[in-house]
Amino acid sequence: MDLIQAFADINNSDRLLQDLRDAIVQKTLFQQAEEFFTFVPGIKGGQQVVALRDYEYVTKQQDGCEPTFTAFEINGVSQKWNPRSMDVRIKMCYKDFEGAFVQWGLANGYDRRNLQEADFFDFIKDMTSGAMARDLVRVAVHGNKDIAVDDILGENAIGTVGDYNQIDKGLIKTLHELKANPELSGQFIDIAKNEEATKALQLAITGEEALAIYDDLVESLEFEGGDQFITSHTLYKKYKDLFRAKQLESGVSAIQQSFEPQFDSRPLKDMQWAYDKIIRRDFDKSGDAEPGALYQPHFSMIADKSNLQIGVDDTAALTDLRMEYVGGKDENFYIKASYLMDFKIPNPYAVQAAF
Repeated sequence: MDLIQAFADINNSDRLLQDLRDAIVQKTLFQQAEEFFTFVPGIKGGQQVVALRDYEYVTKQQDGCEPTFTAFEINGVSQKWNPRSMDVRIKMCYKDFEGAFVQWGLANGYDRRNLQEADFFDFIKDMTSGAMARDLVRVAVHGNKDIAVDDILGENAIGTVGDYNQIDKGLIKTLHELKANPELSGQFIDIAKNEEATKALQLAITGEEALAIYDDLVESLEFEGGDQFITSHTLYKKYKDLFRAKQLESGVSAIQQSFEPQFDSRPLKDMQWAYDKIIRRDFDKSGDAEPGALYQPHFSMIADKSNLQIGVDDTAALTDLRMEYVGGKDENFYIKASYLMDFKIPNPYAVQAAF
């Protein structure tokens, strides 16, 4: 198969290019992140997101013909969507591109000699959407326009400031700002191990401590709902190990009764790949000469999935997807795409978090 011709055939066909766009949009924007977040399509810059507090004590026993009215103050948090362009620019030389395609084919059970143009289409879809999906979740969780000022990236981080400052603030930055609000500060619990001076001391957290953090979150809830329990892997694993140890102590085999990933009847969702992997890779302050510490290695929260929103302007998402092969001295393939996104917690009153 002529790789250059196959590349040109896709790029020159409006139908194939649109099919590729649709496939990448579906896999990038919905399949990877929807476990934790809700997608809100069609957002516009400046569009308001308003959350009102719960009200009560407005129902009274009325006497006579002159009823008493209770003032109903609109007391809430108003935010605005501010979607930013997420630009994808992939460059790969012909030799590397061909080698990657062959390896992809072998990994998916194809014979090298039988790779067809349809397989090449799937390869581009998987390669592009896979990279974009990981980036989208990373930015939704760790995005921070002030990350350079906050100085939380490690010295040996793979990711740079430019990999995190695409949006104003993702989940973690949002929670930190909410915690700084005196009206909301009671919804947050400090995890002492996060403040230890070295990574070794931080990670020496026990199952009992993980259990206590989960229990404190449940006990301090001041809102109804909270359909999911999101947790870092550091806490998830220690709690799981503690659960299994107690099973063995009680004479129940851990094989006979497997670990149920839930706490207080809420699904316990492990954010290992979206949180712990990123923290250890890009937010590790351990240098060559000193032990250093991780930035906030332990984290957990209770919230409704519907209250953790990734906004996307999907009517424009990836509409400028382009593929180019220049040839000549520049033997490189280029894939270019973009989409708009932002992250919001519409109702700050309906979250409980520990970090």
